[in-house]
Amino acid sequence: MLTSGFVSASLVFHPTYQSESSFKYLGRQKIDDRDTYVVAFAQRPEKARLNGVFKMGNTSIPTFYQGLAWIDGENYEILRLLTDLLKPLPEVRLEKETTEIDFAEDHFKSMDGGFWLPREVKVSVDWNGRYLRNLHEYSDFKLFNVGVSENVGNPKEANQTSKEDNASQPPN
Repeated sequence: MLTSGFVSASLVFHPTYQSESSFKYLGRQKIDDRDTYVVAFAQRPEKARLNGVFKMGNTSIPTFYQGLAWIDGENYEILRLLTDLLKPLPEVRLEKETTEIDFAEDHFKSMDGGFWLPREVKVSVDWNGRYLRNLHEYSDFKLFNVGVSENVGNPKEANQTSKEDNASQPPN
């Protein structure tokens, strides 16, 4: 079983995607001595642009989720995220998929501020009569930069290109 994509799991809370889910405030709870807001959510498949994918052989089925988030009461960072399938997928015999993500703040020397990234992820799947579980643990994150440049100019005309091509050919 291959599981991935945990950094993007919290995007359901991003303002761009919030209208694609329903949210309900459930109350407050302490997590690791932090006061948190507990928020339930459920994606609306008819609106959702973000979704997971369950692949079995050549078959790919979109997956939609519901879950709970524990949001820090001081800085509004997501500390924990628990997701479950919105509904079972009988066409691929997927009865249940639960993901538990614990986030922690990481700092990079070259940047101010921190990034909240997954620290530990547990994925449990009830598929085809089998119960499978993956555990992902993350540490020592690295920051990479990529540079890109683009040179834009006027395209050569067709006659000019063919004359240049012919000039580079040896005479017969």
